[in-house]
This record gives sequence, structure tokens and C-alpha cells, in this order.
Amino acid sequence: MKRIKFPDRRIEGVRSRGDTFDRVSYDNIEISHSIFEDTTWTHCRFDRVLFASSNRFSSCRFTRCRFDKQHTYLGAVFRDCVFEECEFRNIQFWGSKFEKCTFSGRLDNIVFYGPEASESWRTVLSEVDFSAARFEFVDFRCGIDLSTTRMPI
Repeated sequence: MKRIKFPDRRIEGVRSRGDTFDRVSYDNIEISHSIFEDTTWTHCRFDRVLFASSNRFSSCRFTRCRFDKQHTYLGAVFRDCVFEECEFRNIQFWGSKFEKCTFSGRLDNIVFYGPEASESWRTVLSEVDFSAARFEFVDFRCGIDLSTTRMPI
């Protein structure tokens, strides 16, 4: 796996369309004010990565990626994204918005917060499909709306 060093620990202002990232390891960085469209990540690792709420992901694909470690936050907007056979462990979906996204793979030790939680913690799920995901210690709290969400069977 490639380890890319980011000298200031920030990726900011990126506009990516149709790019592919394979076997890249992102460790202890912040991604902010960036737009990713039709971008693919394959076999990538995201450890202690902050996806700031200023990011937008549209029609992106994450395949066999791993999101892990305390202080990994997916607080961005994801529209029409696929998380195929990805592993999510010990991370926070604070301030996230998922629209028409699908998940397969494992989600372990995850909490999603709804509108009764502090504003910065809230996750919005709209037409999200978790039916092919495997949940271990996943909790939906604080009145989160799951009316359009497909859960694992």
C-alpha cells in the first residue's frame, strides 16, 4: 500500500472528477472544502481522517476500503455513493449526510445520531441501503429518521 505524506496534514480545495486512487493510505489528515465526482477509491485506508462538512462526494465509489481508528469522522455530504465491501470500525458519522448511498461490508462500533442530538453530531440518512452490510455494535440514537433506510436482513 502506498503511504502518501501530506506535509501540513491537510488536503484542501481539491476538485476531482473521474480520478482513481488505488492502495493509498491516508493517516491523520483533514480533507476539507473539496469536491469529488465520479471518483473511485480501491483498497485504500483512512485512519484518523477528518472528512469535513465542507466536502461533497457525488457518484463516488469506495471499494474494499477501510475507515478506522478513533478520530476518523465522516462529516461530509455523500450523494449516490457506493461503499462496496468496506470496513468501518470505531469511527464517527458526525454531521454526515448520505443520500441514495449503498453500503456493503462491515460496520463495527458505530453510532449514528439523529435530530435530538447536538447539531454537529447529527447524521441524515435518505434512501440509504445497508441491506448487504454486516452490523456489529451499531446504534441509531436520538430520533434518527430511518423511514427510507434499508437495513440488513
